[in-house]
Amino acid sequence: MALTLLKTSTVQAHPVYAALVDTWRTLYDVFTGGGGFLDGTYLIAHPREWVDHDAPEPRVPSKKLLARRRLARYENIAAMLIDAKHGALFRRAPTRTVMAESARDKLSAWWADVDGRGTHIDDFMAAAWRQAACFGPMVILADEHPDAPGPRLLLYSPIDCPDWLEDSDGRLTAVKLLESPGREAFSDPAITEAIPWVREVNATDWRLTAGKSSRSGPHPFGVLPIVTLFAARRPITGWPGLSVLHDPKLFIDLFNLTSEIREILRNQTFGILNVPLGTGDDAVSVESARAMLSGTTGTDQILFTPAAATYLQPSPDNVKVYMEERTTLLRTIFRLSAVPWQADSRDAEAEGSLRLKREDMNQQLASYADELEQAEYALVDLFYRQQYGADVGPRKMAADQISLRYPDDFNVASVSSVLEDAHAALSLAWPPAVTAEIQKRTLDRVLPDLPAAQKTALVESIDKAATQAALSSRERFADTLSAFRDQPN
Repeated sequence: MALTLLKTSTVQAHPVYAALVDTWRTLYDVFTGGGGFLDGTYLIAHPREWVDHDAPEPRVPSKKLLARRRLARYENIAAMLIDAKHGALFRRAPTRTVMAESARDKLSAWWADVDGRGTHIDDFMAAAWRQAACFGPMVILADEHPDAPGPRLLLYSPIDCPDWLEDSDGRLTAVKLLESPGREAFSDPAITEAIPWVREVNATDWRLTAGKSSRSGPHPFGVLPIVTLFAARRPITGWPGLSVLHDPKLFIDLFNLTSEIREILRNQTFGILNVPLGTGDDAVSVESARAMLSGTTGTDQILFTPAAATYLQPSPDNVKVYMEERTTLLRTIFRLSAVPWQADSRDAEAEGSLRLKREDMNQQLASYADELEQAEYALVDLFYRQQYGADVGPRKMAADQISLRYPDDFNVASVSSVLEDAHAALSLAWPPAVTAEIQKRTLDRVLPDLPAAQKTALVESIDKAATQAALSSRERFADTLSAFRDQPN
């Protein structure tokens, strides 16, 4: 389900939701470059940039502020940071193993279409994580559908989850979700202005209220059919999670600094022309001097003084200060995200420090993978509950020995570095079994995108070669021992 981002003023909301919904909306704008970044309203005005600057809450922008808004430029670094992590996180597909042949076909059919629209589970989880990275959590609802090979998965942003109930352990027991009513005709109101449908779900039933009508019914899961995919969890309690972008004000601050620099540079395009007014009989009025200059100057930045005529160039110091502050903020954003910044490699920075940063990125990606793995196990549990019943399903799932593994090593070392390390390790006199393990680990780094069947065949060939090498080694040792025993005393 696409993000609805509906207005929630008419829906009763949880206190935590009321406190965070504006932050989620701002994060959405940070990620997409919309909202106040698109129309410039995220620019923080100087006091005199309001026509009604004496009012307690000024609302009328001046021409100067309107011009700044038109010139505002948003560099969407947030989307680049999320895309960089997304690319590394899903560079290798997860592995899914089902030991029981009787369940393998059913699960494979469901994994090939988890939302009723032909979306594979890999693509669904990748899209869900990208949105969770923006907001912190994404809510996945398992909905029963008669024509689907399993539960149909629907995706909701936290903005579309205005209220929820929890037990004493902080686990969700009921959730209220908002859905878009859609438009059947062009004359219908815009979706964001329409009254949203409200879906309430608990451990046994569901209810959908659309305006004055509603419908309800039981569901077969026996638990709340909701799985929350977190990008990162909050301390103590997971809900509602943390965005990988951290504080959206970081990007609003960057947006303002960029605008300030552009305005300063624009205003300093021309110097100030200092025009002497003369003294005594040669003195002229300001009006006369301005009239004489009207046809000869291309700028209206003119200063009339008794001094000699000259151009006064503004100092570049203020631009330098702004640029240094902007650079510091950029560095902070990148380091909070653990994404390597290009300037770090150019600076005189120790290799050990850069390696620590890469390890920090590796650990963050591994934690994201753990959350994906945990969420997918919960989704498979809902599949078994729908297929075999709320009581039998979990036991059947345990008996079928489902294994879901997302990659947990995201080392970004170059291929040449990997090969050098592997060559150094293989040069030692290891037993064949150790050599085989080194070769298999190197295979993952050098050829990370191998299809599963091809990778299995290569691993088997490595193991076979190791077995043959071990046998040959034992045969050579036996021959040497026999020859030694045959020697005369």
